[in-house]
Order: sequence, then C-alpha cells, then structure tokens
Amino acid sequence: SKTKQDTSKKQEQEPKVATTTFTAPNHVVMGRRNATTGETSFVTAFWICPVGTGRSRFLSCSIGNALPFSIPRWIVNVGLANFIDQDTYLLMGQQRQALLAEAKVAKEYYHRHLHTEPHKPFSSNVRKSTYVYRSPTEKMGIRLGAFWDSTLHRAPNRWKTLLQMEQRGTLEQIPPRRVVLDRETQHLQICPYSQKVVQNCQKIQTYSVLTFVLMAALKLWAVTSKTAAIRTGMVGRIMNAWLKPGIMAGTTIVSVLAFWLSEKLRKEFYFKYDESFR
Repeated sequence: SKTKQDTSKKQEQEPKVATTTFTAPNHVVMGRRNATTGETSFVTAFWICPVGTGRSRFLSCSIGNALPFSIPRWIVNVGLANFIDQDTYLLMGQQRQALLAEAKVAKEYYHRHLHTEPHKPFSSNVRKSTYVYRSPTEKMGIRLGAFWDSTLHRAPNRWKTLLQMEQRGTLEQIPPRRVVLDRETQHLQICPYSQKVVQNCQKIQTYSVLTFVLMAALKLWAVTSKTAAIRTGMVGRIMNAWLKPGIMAGTTIVSVLAFWLSEKLRKEFYFKYDESFR
C-alpha cells in the first residue's frame, strides 16, 4: 500500500546512527543503523585475538549488501594493511608505557600478597588513569581498557609473564619499525589468497620481461638478416607485421607498464612504512 511505501521510504531517509558493540573478550562490531528499526546494510566486524603478552592478531570481515558486487580481496587486504600501519607503531610505543605500569601493579601485588593471599584476584586502573579520552564517542576504547584492567589477574600467566619481561628488560625496548610493521610475517605467510596474488604478480613480471626480450631479439634478427628472406613466406609476413614501429612501441609500453604495476602491487605485501612515512 501507499502508506507502507511512504513509511519504508521515510525510514530509508532517516539518518543512520553509528553503533559500536564490544563483546568480551575480543569481538567488536561496528555499523551505522537505522534509529527506528535498528537495521543496517553494512557491518564491519573485527576480532583482536591475544597471542601472547603484548602481542595480538587482528582479524576482520565486512558483511552487507551495500554494493551490487564483491570487492576483490586483494584490494581489501592492501587497503587494510595501509590503514593499520599508520597507527601500529604509535600503539607500540603506547603499549610500552601500559605494560610497564601493569608490571608495576603486578610486582606490588606479588610482594604484598605472596604469603597472605596469593590467590586473591586483583585488577588495575592503568588504562583508566593514564589514557585521556577527549570525546564521548571513545566509549569503546574506555570499555576495552576497562576489560583489560579488570582481567590482569584472570588471564593465564599474564601477570607472571609481565614480571619476567620486566626483569629481562624486554618492556623497556621498542622493536624497530621493520619488525613491528612486517607484512610478510604477519599477513602474507598465513594468507593463501595474498600468496596467490604475489605469485601472479611474479608471473606477470616474468611474462613482461620475456615479451620485451623476444620483441627485441626479433627486431635485432630482422635488422641483421637479409631483407629478401624476411619478406618471403607466411612467417616473413607475420614478422613484418609484428615488427612495425607502432606495434613494437605499443608492446614495449605495455610490457613495461605491466611490470611496474605488478611490482608495485607485490611490494604492498611486504614491509613498507619506513621512517619516510612518519
């Protein structure tokens, strides 16, 4: 009916409300939803999975029907890597301060409760007391920080590992950018799809070089051979057609361009954000 169509059209025109949901311990869902129905056409979900003290793995996916076609995964992977590398090294320096403060809390707990209450749970206010949130929209960061502060004692071996790292001086060190932002070890080696993209880039480079060398060799052979031999027979006519200046120039340009583009894409899966990107 017309009334239902008007209602549906009105809901589509209503401004979307940005929502972010955190489900402990590591699941975050972000989306822009209709304020009335709570529905959305696109959601970004990501998981931050701890794999060790001071280390985690980032997993993400996009769900929705906002586009009538699927974006190639290699475009998404490259864009995500460039986005993450912009802040990761900054977060590494920030993490150093947080882990040092957590180690201090764990050490105080260890000396205070070693003999009296060794199994009594404890938490910290490291992130709450050191992080400054300038906007109410950063409530997700506040919730994540509160979760990590409250689970310091409950995470298996976390506070003991912190003390060991503090004693070895590991927490005082910040790994170089090449280690922190190494896309090869952190993504390429565990992603078969990206490995396939890199292999295809290498194949294109090989074919481009072979095509260029073959055209150059044919041209050299035509120049140094007898003219009569080239102009006779079907093979001669085909070679004369291929060795025209326009075709030679076009083939060379395409080969060089294909090599350059494939090399540029291949490099996106290796260390990229050096000091020049600061």
